[in-house]
Amino acid sequence: MIHLWALLAWVEIRQRYRRSKIGPFWLTITMACTVAGIGPLYALLFGIRIENYLFYLTVGMVVWSLISGIVTDTSNSFISSEALLKEFDLPAALFIFRSIYRNFIIFMHNLVVVAVVYLIYPVSLGISLLTVPLALFMIFWAGVSIGSIMALLCVRFRDVQLVIGNVLQIVFFMTPIMWKPSMLGEKAWLLNFNPVYVFLQSVRGPLTGESVDSSLWLAMLGICLFTTLVASWMMGVYGNRMRYWL
Repeated sequence: MIHLWALLAWVEIRQRYRRSKIGPFWLTITMACTVAGIGPLYALLFGIRIENYLFYLTVGMVVWSLISGIVTDTSNSFISSEALLKEFDLPAALFIFRSIYRNFIIFMHNLVVVAVVYLIYPVSLGISLLTVPLALFMIFWAGVSIGSIMALLCVRFRDVQLVIGNVLQIVFFMTPIMWKPSMLGEKAWLLNFNPVYVFLQSVRGPLTGESVDSSLWLAMLGICLFTTLVASWMMGVYGNRMRYWL
């Protein structure tokens, strides 16, 4: 099944950028323009030197794009695949993995922006950099379980998809992507209750030369295990009804 969802993801990306000379790199250009546009502005507003801020912002934006893209795409994965789900007896998980793999491809393209900014404003990297693949695995694991829950809810209650979009906009500003946790002062501990920050920091921390606290790893593991149990239960109870809701 692996080759099937990977093929579906790649075909969908190619169709989206058919006849385009640059293809998926348009997303990379968009990310580069976003960072170049808001980076100097927010560095000035926050009173931070641009060389100490731009790489932090770039990594944060790229990882946020991965997380938000997974949540948005997976929640719509069953609805957008209605014809295939009704026509063929395919496992529902196939379309969740397709959405995640598609966002992983986009993430790899966006890493070009991270590499360019790093060459301009290099930072000291430590041995914690080796934990980045594990952090990405945890994001994909959570993406599968949370995506399954959201996709099933979106099929049953179509308004949920609109709610997700609005919530993501709010979460973006509540998560230290453009601002730093230190700006909260003594209230910085409140960020540990923001699951998006937990996953984002597990990737951004090592890439910006910071170590990731063990509490964040435990929080990620807890979220992954809990959402996996909920997703398994929901798919077991309501999975067979999903095709009738489409």
